[in-house]
Amino acid sequence: RGRPVIGIDMPDREGVIGIGVDDVGGARAAARHLIKKGHRRIGIISLPTSRRRADRMGTPTDFDTASIRFPKERWRGYAEAFEEAEIDPATVPIRICKVNAQESGRAAMDALLDQNLDRPPAVLAMSDVVARGAMDACRERGLSVPQDIAIVGFDDAPFAKDTGLTTVAQDAGEKALIAVRCALGETVETTVVSTTVMERSTS
Repeated sequence: RGRPVIGIDMPDREGVIGIGVDDVGGARAAARHLIKKGHRRIGIISLPTSRRRADRMGTPTDFDTASIRFPKERWRGYAEAFEEAEIDPATVPIRICKVNAQESGRAAMDALLDQNLDRPPAVLAMSDVVARGAMDACRERGLSVPQDIAIVGFDDAPFAKDTGLTTVAQDAGEKALIAVRCALGETVETTVVSTTVMERSTS
C-alpha cells in the first residue's frame, strides 16, 4: 500500500526499516567493564547463532557464519575488547544456547562450570534472560556472584535491577519513538539506539 514497514529488534529484511540497538558498542563496553575489573578469562553465553537449535559449545567461527545478526554483532563487540586487552578471542570459552530462555542460560553456565579448573571467573551473557539462568546455576552449586563468578547481561530487562544484574541498558522508549516517527514518514538521524553499562552487584 506504499506505507512504511518498521521492525524493532528484528532480523534484517528487505523493505523494512530496522530499528535496533548498538549491539557492537554495548557488547564492547560490557567486555571492557569486566577486563577493567581484572578479569582475563571470560566465558560467553551466546544467543542462538542460526536456526540450528541446540545447546552446544561454540567457537568464534560460529559467529563468522552466523545467520542471526544480534549474536554476531555482540560477539564482534566482545572480540574487539578482548583484542584491545591482548586476549586471544580463540581462547574464550563459548556456550551457545538453543533459545533465549532462563533454562538454556542455566544449562550453559553448568557447561562452563564443568570445565573445573579451567572454568571462567567471569561471564558475558548475550541477554539478561540467559544471565538470570546463569545466576541460578551458580547459586545451585553454592557459588557466589560476583565473588566466585562475575556475570554481565545485556538488555536491562525489568528484573535486572531487582536481581542486581550488571547489564547493558538500552532505551526501549527511544526505539518506540523512532519507530513512530518513521511510520509518520519523518526523517530520522539514526535508527540505532545507544547503550550504557549499568553496574550492579553481579560484577
